[in-house]
Amino acid sequence: MSTSDAKRWTVLVPVLLAGMAAGLIVAGLWDGRPSGNASEAALQALEPPVASDSAAGGVPVMPVSYEEAVTGTARAAQQGLPSLSSAAARVRPAVVGIEVEGFREVASTQLQIPEEFRRYFQFPDEDQQQGEEPYRQRVRGEGSGFIFSPDGHIITNHHVVDGAEEITVTLPDKRRYDAVLVGSDELTDVAVIKIETDEELPTVALGDSDMLEIADWVLAIGNPLQFDFTVTAGIVSAKGRSLNIGPTDGNVNLGIQDYIQTDAVINRGNSGGPLVDLSGRVVGINTAIASQTGLYEGYGFAVPINLARAVARDLIEYGRVRRSWLGIQFQSQPVGADIAEARSLPYSPPIGVLVTTVTPGGPADEAGLEVDDILVKIEGEPIDTGGELQTMVSTASPGTRIEVTVYRGGNSRRAGRELTLTVTLRERPADTSAPQVTEEESDADRLGLEVTDLDRDTARELGFSGRGLLVEAVEPYGPAWDAQFRNGGFVLMEVDGEAVPNLQAYERVLEGLETGSYVMIKTWIPGQDQELTVAVKVR
Repeated sequence: MSTSDAKRWTVLVPVLLAGMAAGLIVAGLWDGRPSGNASEAALQALEPPVASDSAAGGVPVMPVSYEEAVTGTARAAQQGLPSLSSAAARVRPAVVGIEVEGFREVASTQLQIPEEFRRYFQFPDEDQQQGEEPYRQRVRGEGSGFIFSPDGHIITNHHVVDGAEEITVTLPDKRRYDAVLVGSDELTDVAVIKIETDEELPTVALGDSDMLEIADWVLAIGNPLQFDFTVTAGIVSAKGRSLNIGPTDGNVNLGIQDYIQTDAVINRGNSGGPLVDLSGRVVGINTAIASQTGLYEGYGFAVPINLARAVARDLIEYGRVRRSWLGIQFQSQPVGADIAEARSLPYSPPIGVLVTTVTPGGPADEAGLEVDDILVKIEGEPIDTGGELQTMVSTASPGTRIEVTVYRGGNSRRAGRELTLTVTLRERPADTSAPQVTEEESDADRLGLEVTDLDRDTARELGFSGRGLLVEAVEPYGPAWDAQFRNGGFVLMEVDGEAVPNLQAYERVLEGLETGSYVMIKTWIPGQDQELTVAVKVR
């Protein structure tokens, strides 16, 4: 072989070997793997999904049980997850956008006009504007709603249409209608509007919000931030939430607070839109968000549809809400471990709401309810929050007889007793005074209070006609301070269910209290002219 031939073979052999290797790889005869962690399982996972239609050559995909999933013996299947598209599709034709326009009175001194424009357009000087008549400023807003009857009745939020002089509804097919306000209820933030059309309109189905469970899937649907028909998904995070929103009297909230909490995204413009379960039934009205920015930060809140249904029925039939009235006021916070311990409440976890005022001559008063009762059940159903109590009472028709179970008496040393009373609800009078503040608390010495005997002159100045001790000061960061007392000047009447008409009686009660226990104290607050009962921890 010549030198040139040898050189030629030296070049060709490596090329031929490489070609053979490539051929073996293509033929599947040699397991030629690239470097790394590639495996058949990983490559299989990246394959396109097999069609579920067996006629197309695929294998039908079946739902996966938990046992199969954790053992790895079953194939993952999208069909095993809840379907959200069908629920959204059922609701979509009936979800509407709402635009409102109105006017508000603005004082002329609120006009922020730069000085150069003021001179050019000959506006009066700022000091000359004082005392001028206010002017009307145009206000526009938007929200959502849903058609629940084929004749054009729509549910939305009170705050969406409040003060509106013009209401325009836009259907999903872009048709626009002028709407009229049928009725609106500020306490529940529910409103009903109506559009006129000759055809039957698509509607949503109303579900049962009482059947919702924590962690159930829900969809929030509406027109947030001017994006029409937006769907977000989440779960029910909590029920019976109380929020510091709605109408107030002083620093007391008057609204019915029984919200569904969800982590489905809700933003401005979602208000009034439906919260929907997986069957496509409306279970709530998207109403509020917990936010420091005005945009979604994690949780939204919806009015339960069972409450909204009762309100809407009254608004359509009577033009107002015929709200049943129990005739009590109660502590806004539900009964917790502190009150339960101080009253030896035999429920774990604690339930109930603490009655702070009973309206004389009202339904509760006639049935025998008393101040300091803990209302634990209505019709045998436990009451966990004041919102639940408000909802159960307000959704019942006036004249309804209900059985109320209360826990009466009890202190840190002995249990009280349960009573079942029958209350006949009445329609709430228009002149019923609003609830008063009920969350201040008081204690003494071991309770963080400085007290003295109450003489007649001081009692007369305070407007107090009973017997008790004058609280002169509250110790900073003591037990009473932790119970939100900051200043003295109120009367201490009872400690742990025992009257304390003088220092001797008070000291005797204190000696019998166990360190670390909670006791109830009854106080009288000048200016509010009412008795308040709260729990304080003994040190």
